[in-house]
Amino acid sequence: MTEKNEQVPSVGDEKFETFKELLSNFVLSHQWSNAFCLLVDEVWWKRREAFEDVWLPYGEKHAELNGEPIVFVRSLDHMKDMSKMCPFVTFAFDWSTTHPSLKAGLRSKSVSRLRVLRLTDGDVDDEVCGWIAKAKHLKGLQALALSGGEITHEGCQLLAKSKHLSQLRLLDLSNNEIGDEGCKALAMSKSLGNLQEVRLSGCEVGLDGLKLLAESDLFSKVQSLDLGFNQLGSEGCHLLSSSKLTALQKLCLAENDLGEEALRELSNAADLKGLLSLDLSCNQIGKGLDVLLRSPFLGELKELYLDSCELGNDGCESFAEVSVLEKLCVLDLADNEIDDDGCRSLASAKSLSELRFLNISANDISSEGGSELVNAASWSQLEVLDLSNCDISSEGCVGIRTSHSLENLQVLDLFGNKNAEEEDMESDKRSLLHGLQIDSEYGGVEIFWS
Repeated sequence: MTEKNEQVPSVGDEKFETFKELLSNFVLSHQWSNAFCLLVDEVWWKRREAFEDVWLPYGEKHAELNGEPIVFVRSLDHMKDMSKMCPFVTFAFDWSTTHPSLKAGLRSKSVSRLRVLRLTDGDVDDEVCGWIAKAKHLKGLQALALSGGEITHEGCQLLAKSKHLSQLRLLDLSNNEIGDEGCKALAMSKSLGNLQEVRLSGCEVGLDGLKLLAESDLFSKVQSLDLGFNQLGSEGCHLLSSSKLTALQKLCLAENDLGEEALRELSNAADLKGLLSLDLSCNQIGKGLDVLLRSPFLGELKELYLDSCELGNDGCESFAEVSVLEKLCVLDLADNEIDDDGCRSLASAKSLSELRFLNISANDISSEGGSELVNAASWSQLEVLDLSNCDISSEGCVGIRTSHSLENLQVLDLFGNKNAEEEDMESDKRSLLHGLQIDSEYGGVEIFWS
């Protein structure tokens, strides 16, 4: 922090307007936090009286009406300083598991206003889970991320039994070997009743573990479930189709050895009719897509992720022939062996009239196919089109960039095509960022971080 300096000119009303604007447009991000912390730090030191008489009451009232904003902090000391200046905020912290203060810090009262905790460096194990489970000052914690560690079912059991984690809404255990016994601990937990989002990607979840989750009363309230990279197959989809997971809005089944039979099971899942987002990436779906798209239970779907699913042009024709996806806003078809004929089929799909984001990168698309997409008559809402790493010529890139058919298009990504210009490198970055924003906006589930 800067040292107090009485000679510094007073801060004007413009700063206060910025303060109000930041509070009114809160997003959980490092960028927002940095702007907020710098502003508060400056005014608190330079104009303390005005801050305490005007800024602080305004912040407290705003938090009371709209919820406490969450600020990313760098350390426990930073958290203490911000607590002193802005007692109306709560905190998010990326804490290294190798930091010597971790165990003691979790025991301290300083973490009582912590709402988001992510342990980094991949050294999270059952012992660390034990520290967290016993941390009585973490009672307000809403999101806990422990991905990529060495947690086993024993660590899961400790977390699931903790009476201090009852306010958790998001639990990320991705890429830990918790197995079916870990799933059992979560499914039978009497302490984690407020969970809304659970991430178990790459956790060695088997059919026995999935059955326990699918029949769990606790998981019947979960809105977002990530089961990617667990090889659950068609039997897993059968369990999901007749489960208690009726509150699900977002489901990830990426790389789960799903084929046509698995998609047939999902297409008959009446209990999943509330799904807003479905990720089936990296499965050899092929012609199974046609079965899924004819399901009467996908009418609310807003996001569909199908990258690397071996769909080919037949998959594009399936989109052109169905009418149940009228609310779809986000579609990912990257790396699916689609060529110009597939583009023509997609461009004629009237059911995709609400599409806002289309990723069709890494396909065999030439200038002709790209032109079909940017001139699609029914895609008036499209904002982001990713055609990167295709087979579009330099002249084709120019023609596509200068087309004005899609009047709402904000990001066009042509990076990686033949002779594409350097400016498309930045377009690629903007496309990815914009895509994340759309994912968050249309997913229907509050996501704490991407």
